Amino acid sequence: MDETFFAGPEAGVKYYVRDKTYITVQMEYQVFFDSASSADDNFDDGAFAYSAGIGYNF
Repeated sequence: MDETFFAGPEAGVKYYVRDKTYITVQMEYQVFFDSASSADDNFDDGAFAYSAGIGYNF
């Protein structure tokens, strides 16, 4: 079985529109690698991932 890992920086914003309701957006840069020694080599071949959502605190 082949295993692949990913790591990378991420940033996001959570904004409360009401006391318990919020919207959130996030961006991250994913670097995929098979071993720790190949992480630096694959940095330029990474991928951006974006997400947005609505949440509610119970």
